[in-house]
Amino acid sequence: EIEIGILAESAPQRLRVDIDGIQYSVAFLCHGRSEIYLQRGGVSLHLVNRLALESGRGDAAASGAILAPMHGNLLALRVAVGDVVADGDELAVIEAMKMEHRLTAALPGVVSAIFETEGAQVAAGAVVLEITPDGVDG
Repeated sequence: EIEIGILAESAPQRLRVDIDGIQYSVAFLCHGRSEIYLQRGGVSLHLVNRLALESGRGDAAASGAILAPMHGNLLALRVAVGDVVADGDELAVIEAMKMEHRLTAALPGVVSAIFETEGAQVAAGAVVLEITPDGVDG
């Protein structure tokens, strides 16, 4: 087991990380909401957040909760409470590390709650909004 902490973005596509108490500057690439690749000096690490992966595929997605994939700025909300959405509709945009991440509906339904506001800083895994699935009373 190793402990890895992401400290800050040090330059475009570079992060300052703490790995078991030692700080490094590493190149990175995010893949989806649960994977990140780190590279330094020819050594690559592929990290998987299994909790995010499981929640993204299981209970959170099935319940209609739309989670922030990483820390960032909520750049835009594309929906309002009461809007009807289809599977795949764009719901919001989060900007993190100079990249835009589009949050989309994983199921059809009605936007039942919005927990964040445009311009707000959101934490990774935070519930941004919620969809009540078609045929389910909220």
